[in-house]
Amino acid sequence: MKAAVNNHAEISNAKENTDTQSNGVKYSLKEYTEHQKENWKDSKQIIVYENENQLRNFIQKSLDGEYLSVKKKMYFGAISTDLAERIFNETGVDAENYNITISSNEIRKILLNSHGDEKKKTLEDSELLLKMIY
Repeated sequence: MKAAVNNHAEISNAKENTDTQSNGVKYSLKEYTEHQKENWKDSKQIIVYENENQLRNFIQKSLDGEYLSVKKKMYFGAISTDLAERIFNETGVDAENYNITISSNEIRKILLNSHGDEKKKTLEDSELLLKMIY
């Protein structure tokens, strides 16, 4: 995910595409098909990303511990052909169609603990995580 963020990946329900920005190339993730979304609709563990407010809610509920027993995970999209090609060229790893996800436990680890050091959750920390994702 860090590599996707560093490469300006757009985390949205976007069709697979690329476009050039003044600061480099921007990659989009593949949108999940209606069939995939339907399969996950009633899942107790999977939330398919729809918008920033939903992500903010997911982060807050993760921090509040609401998902500790369920281990929720937010799915953002799959790695597109163009992004997979760049990943392959830089690492030799074929990542095409891999899902980009973050779990509630990962959010807690990022925002509440930093390499074992206890941190107080703050709005600033949540905003930093959102900036990393977007």
